[in-house]
Amino acid sequence: MWIFPLKRKSDVFPTFKQFLVMVERQFNTKLKQVQTDWGGEFRSLSSFFQSLGILHRLSCPHTSEQNGVVERRHRHVVETGLTLLAQSHVPPHFWQFAYDTAVYLINRMPSRSNSSLSPFQHLFKHPPDYSFLRVFGSQCFPHLRPYNAHKMEFRSTPCVFLGYSSQHHGYRCLDPETDRIYIARHVRFNELCFPFKSLQPSHKPGLPPSLDPYTSVYPTPPLLDDLLDQTPPVTSPQPPHPDVPANTAAVIPDPPSPPSSPPPTLHTYHRRHKQPASVQPPNTTATIAPPSESTAPSNTQSVRHTRPSNLRQNPKKTTPYNISSFVSSTTDPDTEPATFTIANNFPQWRHAMAEEYSALMRNGTWSLVPRVPGSNVVDCKWVYKIKRDQQGHIQRYKARLCAKGFRQQQGIDYSDTFSPVVKATTIRLVLSLAVTQQWPLRQLDIQNAFLHGDLQETVYLQQPPGFVDPAKPDHVCLLHKSLYGLKQAPRAWFHQLSTTLHKLGFQGSKTDPSLFVYSSGGTLLYMLVYVDDIVLTGNNPQVIDTVVQQLGHSFPVQDMGRLSYFLGVEVLQKGPDILLSQQKYILELLQKAGLTDSKPLSSPISTSANLALGDSPPFDNPARYR
Repeated sequence: MWIFPLKRKSDVFPTFKQFLVMVERQFNTKLKQVQTDWGGEFRSLSSFFQSLGILHRLSCPHTSEQNGVVERRHRHVVETGLTLLAQSHVPPHFWQFAYDTAVYLINRMPSRSNSSLSPFQHLFKHPPDYSFLRVFGSQCFPHLRPYNAHKMEFRSTPCVFLGYSSQHHGYRCLDPETDRIYIARHVRFNELCFPFKSLQPSHKPGLPPSLDPYTSVYPTPPLLDDLLDQTPPVTSPQPPHPDVPANTAAVIPDPPSPPSSPPPTLHTYHRRHKQPASVQPPNTTATIAPPSESTAPSNTQSVRHTRPSNLRQNPKKTTPYNISSFVSSTTDPDTEPATFTIANNFPQWRHAMAEEYSALMRNGTWSLVPRVPGSNVVDCKWVYKIKRDQQGHIQRYKARLCAKGFRQQQGIDYSDTFSPVVKATTIRLVLSLAVTQQWPLRQLDIQNAFLHGDLQETVYLQQPPGFVDPAKPDHVCLLHKSLYGLKQAPRAWFHQLSTTLHKLGFQGSKTDPSLFVYSSGGTLLYMLVYVDDIVLTGNNPQVIDTVVQQLGHSFPVQDMGRLSYFLGVEVLQKGPDILLSQQKYILELLQKAGLTDSKPLSSPISTSANLALGDSPPFDNPARYR
């Protein structure tokens, strides 16, 4: 696709003649027919087409759909060009540069109608060079040594990138101070800065020259007399802000100039200042209004003219924070508190902490001893969790005392830490076996599982917050049982559970240590263990009930009945089959990511993409990236 911005309709005829000669010469082809509407700019072409034997097809009056291809291409170019202008804040009178860049990009974008090939590759039979692409309207620094008249001139100046030259292998760079466009091959880009976005120039850059692909774009620099006629604005003081005391002096320093910036020129640019908010929070310092353009400089100071690159807004500077936003205003007990101070305000969480503390005392988890000098004492904290069912309804409030295991020292209060968990493939295998054999699936939960593991090392713990013994405030807890957060707690619990299961006749699998198998007298049971969550299935429901009762003699077991929710997967019984769903887990992820109001899609990828056979060699191992 080619584009030729024209000033007058009468320019269509000579421009098309040049285009026709270029196409026939470059691509060794002959134009056979042309379809247009009956606009005045095309009527003069009819005799020209007849002299060359070219068919001139016309669309019916007011029937633009007969010219649908070119109308759709025109819309594509206009929308892309307007997007470039809007994103970069380039003034609208530079539209021809934006449209020219839009065509340049469209020709290099893959198209489904061309088997996912770009028009450029479809025409020239080789892929385009995407490394040459840059962000339209961004700040750039062209190498200007070829343009310099003598060696004392600077090698570069801040410019604005306005697209690609059709005659050169280079970039168009606009100097907003001189309105000159440089064509340069060696250019440095700052693609995060858009000069027209962060600047409010005191003059508008001149209208760009007409884009002609067959002529160079080198506007004449301004005359010296014109530059001398431009005088800096004379300004007068502005009254102070009404919210600022009269004896407050506001000093607004000039922004620092980067080392690579050339000396200032005769044009003046000013910062864009945000207007003060109409309603300010209490105890917030009022913003001092910037001086207007009528502020007169001192006689002893020279007028400073900063470069465009120095005047972009500071992206890190935001409106002042309200201190109340940092104070927790949590009044809903149905949210999980982050600290003990917040949780202690709600009776639900106080009851949960008291229940957990009582369980620790009944279990004989620790005993209070005087602090041993030089010993490593581990801190602890309360962690709060709301237990919900598969529908998201609250089942209970859970408070758990956790040790800060990151303060433990290896070789002193812990050694080995590995503890296995059941593999996902093992879970799928056992569930498939239970469905095919019509076995019941029983779900168990061990209350305070980590508290039942016996410690082999000597571990000291601080007394839990809210439950410090007033008679022994300086004592510490000597742990006898494992505790959540300790590095060796999972290993101690798994050792205790596996020992109990071995006494009941279960044997650990050699391929997955978290799969326990019971086989005796035609009875076959499988037990999946994931920390404190257990799934039990087998061919004898009576033996399953017996195993659950015997486990209850060793640990506080909660019999949850038929399997319904396990490791984030919802298990639904559909007659003889089961249905696995992760709807609740997915909704939780969406809520954490703030995507609950996003538009749903049935497939995560486009289903209408046209796939084409590539030229790249096949992988030696197709499963490597699966």
